[in-house]
Amino acid sequence: MLTALKRWMKLMSAPAAFLQTIVVAAVFGIATYITLDDGLRALLLTLSCFVLLQIGYFAGILYMVWSESRRRRG
Repeated sequence: MLTALKRWMKLMSAPAAFLQTIVVAAVFGIATYITLDDGLRALLLTLSCFVLLQIGYFAGILYMVWSESRRRRG
């Protein structure tokens, strides 16, 4: 379990996470466009997906910093 967590933390580096977010948002946008057949709505949903993914990344970083500071204190 610990090695999987370390591997996941390496993937959370800023450039890798940003690239992964772009890829996920692009796949989401293509799937949304195919499903809805409406370009503007698909674009808006894709942008909101991208923002939510970035918020999740930020929350993950905050959690890792919090847990590391807690580990060092106690």
